[in-house]
Amino acid sequence: TTQQATAAVALDRASLYGIYVRRRVLGFDQLGFEAVGKLWELVGEYVSSTEGYVDDGNKEDLLSWPTPERTVQISVQQLCLKFDRAINDGVDDDKYDEIKKLIETWVTHYPDLPVLHYMRFIMCLKRRDRSGTLEHFHRYFDYAVIYERRRQAAQSSTANTITSSTVRQYAAIVLTALHHSFREDALAKAATEEAIRISQQQSVQTNQHKDD
Repeated sequence: TTQQATAAVALDRASLYGIYVRRRVLGFDQLGFEAVGKLWELVGEYVSSTEGYVDDGNKEDLLSWPTPERTVQISVQQLCLKFDRAINDGVDDDKYDEIKKLIETWVTHYPDLPVLHYMRFIMCLKRRDRSGTLEHFHRYFDYAVIYERRRQAAQSSTANTITSSTVRQYAAIVLTALHHSFREDALAKAATEEAIRISQQQSVQTNQHKDD
């Protein structure tokens, strides 16, 4: 019953633990929204840091905890480098599936984080999955443009235009490498020409911005 549950957790207000809990409750009530969010991130980081010290039975619970975005970004960047180096020695199916599962878990929490889609792009490319490679290529650069626009929101519209052009130029360069890896020479050439055109256009915009 409710009364039994209440009695089971009753605290002596004057006890050391009772004073501690009361202070924590009062302190939490005084926190602002941003402070509560920061506290949540810190707790998430603490839980994530215990992953290597628990048995396999608890790993699913830890993976479901929303890891802070900055931590995810750094982790995936490191994972990209490790994965790329491991390709030379070969990546077995179990390891590949483990990485894929981790990435998919993070995508559910941060679907618009560009680096996650870049990792998916790399994984499909290394597996020679052309359809998946193209899909995640487009997703990565779609989110990359949005991400950069948000980051540059406080700056002028000209700066946003230049930033978008930079992302599009990089997209064309990566697309060139993508087509080349699949031996699609005509498409690779077209993507290279597009990268050159964007670079020239960006140079003109930069000079105009300096003149202004």
